[in-house]
Amino acid sequence: MITDILEMYHCVPQILVQGGYDMKANQDDRRDNAAKLQQMVQDTIENKRDAEASLQFTDSAEQKKQIEAKNHRREESIEAMRNEIKDESNYNQ
Repeated sequence: MITDILEMYHCVPQILVQGGYDMKANQDDRRDNAAKLQQMVQDTIENKRDAEASLQFTDSAEQKKQIEAKNHRREESIEAMRNEIKDESNYNQ
């Protein structure tokens, strides 16, 4: 379990290497990061639209509030991902 988490974050303590685990971090392959991020932006925009469309089908003020709050967070995420796409494009030039 812990080794999966450490591997996911590319952080391998020396103890694990010395303890018989030959865990090496994956190389940082950033060639397709911008494309992956762009797909994530598109997916998030689609989720936001679907959530907006679902607002008409609920009578619950609380549920509407939750959907609107989540869409606000989606907007923030979209902005952050677009900034990351710019960073990745600059890195790959």
